[in-house]
Amino acid sequence: MKAMTREELAYRAGVDRKTFYSYLSRHKDELCAMGMRPRERLPPIVVKWIADNYGVSIDDE
Repeated sequence: MKAMTREELAYRAGVDRKTFYSYLSRHKDELCAMGMRPRERLPPIVVKWIADNYGVSIDDE
């Protein structure tokens, strides 16, 4: 797993950015506790959590 932008994850999830941001805002406290910060790439642990809980397919490159 690698760090990603929110836009990259939204694209992989097949939703627009606004929809994806709405989803993230509902889990903001939990994600911030894992290291999510405003205007920064999402750390790998957050990417994995989102992929597992939102059903996003992430291929390790």
